[in-house]
Amino acid sequence: MKPPLLERTLLKAIPQIKIGIITSYHIVIDDSPQMLRGRFQFFQEALQLELAEKPYDTFQKIENWRSMLKALQLSPKENLPSSELLLQQVQAGRKLESIHSASDINRFLSLQYQIPIELYDLDQLHGDITIRLGLETDTIIHEDNQKLEVKNLLLSSDSKGPFGSPIFRYNRAEVTKATTNTLQIFYLNPELTLDESHQLLQAADRMFHQLHGGQSKIHLLHD
Repeated sequence: MKPPLLERTLLKAIPQIKIGIITSYHIVIDDSPQMLRGRFQFFQEALQLELAEKPYDTFQKIENWRSMLKALQLSPKENLPSSELLLQQVQAGRKLESIHSASDINRFLSLQYQIPIELYDLDQLHGDITIRLGLETDTIIHEDNQKLEVKNLLLSSDSKGPFGSPIFRYNRAEVTKATTNTLQIFYLNPELTLDESHQLLQAADRMFHQLHGGQSKIHLLHD
């Protein structure tokens, strides 16, 4: 698979944007082992205590994300990224239940780095992949069967059209225990240097593959 492309109009709107891509091959996904479930639960409890003292909306990384949305003329309150929704749940004391090993690690990393991280079944995607802004002609059916307009929203798209976004849940390439090849899309903190971005992706990749095996490729997309 060729590395995804960053659309020029997106780069023009947010010149500092950095997208990390990890493609993983020949992995094995299963129920999360007790070690991962325990670590995930402990991390949530520690984070909840931190959020009781300092609400997530005061975090600098959250403010950086909101600044990017404002650059796209989008309301941060109406376009919450997946990372912020996870932080909301933890702050409210709602336990994030285990789904499977790949999803659990993905949510763990999203909370740890406070960034949206998308996870897809690579074999359900088609042709070239582009990270782009939604067009007037783009419409998708949300998980509640409502038609959603996505103009100016951040989208992941293949030859069939949009397949996901860091802002809303729309996943026609959902990862399950039967998945053997995955695509992860990291919406990195724009304040990270290129070296820091590579280090984050390498650390995330090690954690993912220590549990799932297989091989991977890492790409960093930027201007």
